[in-house]
Amino acid sequence: MIFRITWWFVATVPITSLLLAGLSCLANHRSGDRRELLEAKGRYDLQALVDCIRMFRWRESRLPELEELTSSIAHGERLLDRLPLDPWGREYRLMKNGDGSTVIVSSAGADGTFDTADDLRRHHP
Repeated sequence: MIFRITWWFVATVPITSLLLAGLSCLANHRSGDRRELLEAKGRYDLQALVDCIRMFRWRESRLPELEELTSSIAHGERLLDRLPLDPWGREYRLMKNGDGSTVIVSSAGADGTFDTADDLRRHHP
């Protein structure tokens, strides 16, 4: 029973995030606002990464490094086949607070520089 729930959750969360990202992309594409489209894609990527971090933490009782999301963990399953790039073609960054209880996943945004106003961020928990 635990294996079935785990497999279902692992399969459902990323697929749901991708479907929502696709719907958002279609809606934004119609409006023609490329900047909004890229930012929406980035927000959905960040949410998918946070969902994978949440699953990793549930299984391993600790927060991962981003690279660990693509390696085999409990039951030999990977949470991601590969790490996504942000909408501007750059890697996402993961930062942990001092005690390792919280992470921030972020994109440098359109300007390519972290810690500026256009950065996209998602916190866990």
